[in-house]
Order: sequence, then structure tokens, then C-alpha cells
Amino acid sequence: QAKALDRLAARLGGGLTSEPLVARQGDGLGPEALDEITRRRPSGVVLFSLETVQHHHLIDLDALQRCWACGGVLGLLVENLTFTDPSGFAAFADYASAMNLVRRRDRSVDWLELVNLVGR
Repeated sequence: QAKALDRLAARLGGGLTSEPLVARQGDGLGPEALDEITRRRPSGVVLFSLETVQHHHLIDLDALQRCWACGGVLGLLVENLTFTDPSGFAAFADYASAMNLVRRRDRSVDWLELVNLVGR
């Protein structure tokens, strides 16, 4: 994974500066890891996948924003996405927010009851 992240960083004009930080599956990057990224003052951030900033079933929009803000360059390896301009990142952040709304809806009791009624 580190080699693939380094290749993505190279495509974006950079490289990995140190050992990658690891996010626990389902927990995403914690505040300490985000603080460490900020402390390193990178010119951009590459993430293995969007799940890297996902807590349980929701994307942590604040963590995503913090990663972007570090250098104004963000790469997502698994999704094969790169953002190098504010408008592109803003559109993706809107998409991620919409994903969270759908995921919340899909887990709601009201939605499950409606789906069960329609499916009868």
C-alpha cells in the first residue's frame, strides 16, 4: 500500500515524506493522526481510500476538510480521485455530505419501515 500511495503522491508532484499513518477500519483517522498530518506541513495528502476518514458508516467531513487544507492537494488511491483545486474539492465535499445524508436515511427506523411496507 505504501508503494501505491507513493506512486499517487508522485503523480501529484510529491512523494511520501515519512511512514504513512494508519487508520483503523471503521474508525478512520483520529484527531491525533490529523494533528500529526498538520504538524508535518505537507504540500498535499494522499489517502488510501475515503474510508480512511470514515467513522462507522459516515464520512468525517471535518477530517476530509483538514486533509485538504494541509496543502490544497488531496488524492484518494482506491477511488482513483485527485483534487488540486478548491472548486473540485468543494464539489467532492458536497458529494460526501450527500452520501452521509443517504447513509443516515438508510439506517433510520422510519426508512426501514417504509421499505418493508413497499416490499410487501
